[in-house]
Amino acid sequence: MFAVIHLPNFALQSVLRGRPTARRHPAGVIDRSSRQSVVVECNAAARHHLIEPGMTAAQAQARCATIELSPRNPNAEATAARLLLTAAWSLTPRVEVTQPGLCTLDLDGTDQAPAALQAAGQHIRDELAQLYLDGRFGVAATPDLAELVARAAESVTVLAEGHLPHHDFLRQTPLTLLGGTPKLQGILADWGLYTLADFARLPRHEVGQRLGPDGLLWWDRLAGRTHRLLRHAELPPVYREFVELEHVLETLEPLLFLLQRLLEQLCRRLGAAQRVAEAMLLELTQDQGEPYQRRFRVPEPTRDPELLRRLLHAHLENLRLDSAITGLGLRLKPTPERARQRGLFETALKDAWRFEDTLARLNGLVGSARVGSPRLEDTFRPDSFRLEALPREVPPEDANVSAPPLGPALRRYRQPLPVQVIFTDGEPRHLQSELYAGPVADTRGPWRGGGQWWQRDHRWSREEWDVQLESGPCLRVFCDGGAWFVEGLYD
Repeated sequence: MFAVIHLPNFALQSVLRGRPTARRHPAGVIDRSSRQSVVVECNAAARHHLIEPGMTAAQAQARCATIELSPRNPNAEATAARLLLTAAWSLTPRVEVTQPGLCTLDLDGTDQAPAALQAAGQHIRDELAQLYLDGRFGVAATPDLAELVARAAESVTVLAEGHLPHHDFLRQTPLTLLGGTPKLQGILADWGLYTLADFARLPRHEVGQRLGPDGLLWWDRLAGRTHRLLRHAELPPVYREFVELEHVLETLEPLLFLLQRLLEQLCRRLGAAQRVAEAMLLELTQDQGEPYQRRFRVPEPTRDPELLRRLLHAHLENLRLDSAITGLGLRLKPTPERARQRGLFETALKDAWRFEDTLARLNGLVGSARVGSPRLEDTFRPDSFRLEALPREVPPEDANVSAPPLGPALRRYRQPLPVQVIFTDGEPRHLQSELYAGPVADTRGPWRGGGQWWQRDHRWSREEWDVQLESGPCLRVFCDGGAWFVEGLYD
């Protein structure tokens, strides 16, 4: 058994997919490659006004002044083709892209019960409807016959035992579905043939004598005698969608709405390929200025569009651009799904997405340069550290690392206290400050350090002393840049 998924008026559906409300009004697609713009496809509302493909744009507007004529959009058609291929892959990987807007599926190895095929076709139609695409689904014994069934179907038609019989389908379908030139269709009408059943009742050898190879091919297709091998297609490895906007965006709500649609499309494609996203790239084209790009690290690989939308929302809430947005795109970096068994003493986040959302909000409040985990730099300069990204997993402690020796604890003042130090014979002998004052009973030091003398903006030098006041406290004082400070108090 074979199935065909067909998108009628493919070029028109691709253009109108971003404007669902426009589908109810007269609309058409024109080709501007020739001297006069010619209508390529039009919807039922336009045909109600006697507009047909092949008319010029001026003729179509003369018959319906309110018709909306759009040029063909190759990018929109490519996007719709990827969505159609993804929907077909959700049923079987043996898929052929037969024509633009038409895919043929080999159902070998799937459940071929008529009820199961009917349910599968309806599921695919529902998926396409969520993407604003109107699809038709047909099932038959051969690829060519399945294509005829899909083109004649209004929704889902299964040409199998228990559903629509072969002869009933031929009797209900007009002969014009086979195509051909108007002259040939006129000849068949003169013969009194109007349905596929009328044509199939003709003797095959007489059809060949009067209509030639084309007539024989038609007859064989209707009889289910044509069998051909499918050229299986592969899902494109790039998971990227881009939308050029007709009207600029200046607020957050419509931007999030469009991003949600793009995420749903990309996540469906990931699901069909059994993959998940490990990174995401946001692209925003501005009316004036350079395009804006931002790469997001996904806390945990996923293909849940709602989780990815939350990640975008937290970033866009605090984003300020120089001009309005004229285009937006998303790219997901896929990775295969994989299972992992954690170590017995390994600690991981309970909710990595909630953690990432909290980090994004903190970045918006204080800036990304002030959020992270502090790590000491490889230098003797006090308080020299850098911020690193917070880890998603905490590895177990290394049992071979010995604990540092314990000693008196220095309780540091997180703003050193200015102090005046009086020296005698090169040693501190008296301190004077707001908290500590008095003669010094004992001293240890000095400890001098310095570094980065070759960098004017980062050079440093420091002199430290431990002093014991006669009144009791033991302090650490240091000199930095010619001024003295109390760094802390020993327990």
